[in-house]
Amino acid sequence: MGKINLLDSSIYNRISAGEVVERPSSVVKELVENCLDANSTSITVEIKDGGTKLIKVTDNGDGIYFADLKKAFLPHATSKISNVNDLDSISTLGFRGEALASIAAVSKVELFSKTKESEVGGKICVNGGVFEQETEYGCANGTTIIVKDLFFNTPARLKFLKSNKQEESAITNIINRLILANPNIAFKYIVDGKIIYNSVTKGLKEKIYTIYGKSFVENMIEINCETSKYKVFGYISFPSFCKANKTYQTLIVNGRYVTNNLISVALSNAYENFLMKGKFPVYVLNLELNYEDIDVNVHPSKMEVKFKDSKEIYNIFYSKVLETLNENNCPIDFAFSNSSDEKINTYSENNNLTTEEPSLKKIEGGFSFNALESISNELSNVNVNIPKYVENDKTSVLSSPENNFLVLNSKENLINKEKISFADTNEDIMNNNIFETGPVKENKIQEELKIGLNYKLIGTLFNTYIVIESGENTYLIDQHAGHERLLYDKFMEQFETNKIVNQPLLVPYIFNVNEIEDELIENNMDMFKYFGFDIENFGRLTYKISSVPNLLNDINLQNFVDEILSNLTKVSANNELIKNKFAQMACKSAVKGGQNLSKEEIEILLTQIFSKKTTLLCPHGRPICVKLTKYEIEKMFKRIV
Repeated sequence: MGKINLLDSSIYNRISAGEVVERPSSVVKELVENCLDANSTSITVEIKDGGTKLIKVTDNGDGIYFADLKKAFLPHATSKISNVNDLDSISTLGFRGEALASIAAVSKVELFSKTKESEVGGKICVNGGVFEQETEYGCANGTTIIVKDLFFNTPARLKFLKSNKQEESAITNIINRLILANPNIAFKYIVDGKIIYNSVTKGLKEKIYTIYGKSFVENMIEINCETSKYKVFGYISFPSFCKANKTYQTLIVNGRYVTNNLISVALSNAYENFLMKGKFPVYVLNLELNYEDIDVNVHPSKMEVKFKDSKEIYNIFYSKVLETLNENNCPIDFAFSNSSDEKINTYSENNNLTTEEPSLKKIEGGFSFNALESISNELSNVNVNIPKYVENDKTSVLSSPENNFLVLNSKENLINKEKISFADTNEDIMNNNIFETGPVKENKIQEELKIGLNYKLIGTLFNTYIVIESGENTYLIDQHAGHERLLYDKFMEQFETNKIVNQPLLVPYIFNVNEIEDELIENNMDMFKYFGFDIENFGRLTYKISSVPNLLNDINLQNFVDEILSNLTKVSANNELIKNKFAQMACKSAVKGGQNLSKEEIEILLTQIFSKKTTLLCPHGRPICVKLTKYEIEKMFKRIV
């Protein structure tokens, strides 16, 4: 007995539906593309409950002859191609003959249609792939198709759909792209009985205004380029009008909205010197070329395309966009030039490590601290000695000369004490508080500790690096990185123990999003609230933030929201983004490199770093401390050969 079965149509149609009908937005895309192929000039799309309960699409196009109604729902039935040679020059949006069959296999469909030549139209009903009714019917020229209860007979598919709101957002995003791809078509879009778009004006600029609003139109540059083989036209944004993700980018090839990594890279490279890292240009660009020079039969969804001459396509987009940006006097970031190809890493105290060209030639010889990965183990060799504290003993604890113990004064003496220069004695007080921004606040000294550490404070280099000596080793501590780490740990402790306090905003921050971003925010409202942000919906595609975590009360909300929205594919990991914000706040609040600290401030900082067993890396990953041994120093001076 054989093991190979021939599948029934009720099975293979559902399998095919899985390729074409992924979610309600896939249905809308296929149906509207059929309307466009039928030479429609006016299209109305209506949905309910995110398209799961109802999708209704009406057009004024060519219509379907009554004799063809049933054939239109059969697998691989199409009026777009007739032989294999047609696949080499596809000029229509649809051509596979799978859409209606796949949609009807997983829903309840009614279709009404009439051609201009026919006196009467027709009606056909299909329920889960089964034909139930076919009759003549009086209707207007064009076609109306009604799709109800999507996936009613495939509950496994139904349970994987997202919320109605999220499915609605996906449909709206598709409608936006279809409107931009067909600027001379009148579109009406209705969601749950409410008209979202009623666009009757013609022209790409007008459609951009319809979808995105006035500010987008005012910040776009027209682009137009034509060669013997290609035509590129549309709009690109000024570099100053950039977004945090790529959802505002639309590419249209021969009237078809598509995604193509080649052109995306070309645009990114053209904008490279005009944009800050993590920002993306806005564009609506059209490419027209001969049909035989493009393959649209790459994927059943027809969202991907391949070009016959990829290199030429890349060059035309890159060169024309770059030329347009230069012609419009868009400023380019200044960079230091150097004959060497060597690049160096520099650190910004406001952000992270960046790579830039060196402005000075490399000096040969000398030494470096390259083995930083062992820094934690190395610093563990610094011994911390805590002398016994005798309560009410207000005399100084004298240091042992040979061990260079620091001398601790009483609290009373310190309060009246003036700042000590490094030339003074090493008598001082240690405090267990983390610094606040600015000078040390002496009224916060904790009485329960007087701590002595087994090191000698030598001084500072460049008002940035604290130099201490301990035994046979010398340590350089970055005062900014060390303080930044302490502040970050304090912030994270509050975060992890759910002790975050909200700070109401005097004026709430209101921001707008597109449909994809709206889905992201809506799906992560609980996350925002968990991190201490009071956020709520403030109208269609609009949100309001009324309060923020107290620790982040100086946060730039526009930048913060942009960073959230830039992580569209990493939504669930955005707690890392919150932690990064804490790191940035610590960086902003910490003492800076070049800031002159008193001896007391330095010793308090060192006490905190050593006594708390602080991770010896700042939140951005830079080392806090490096070590230079006596042996290494003596080799430098040729005492050891």
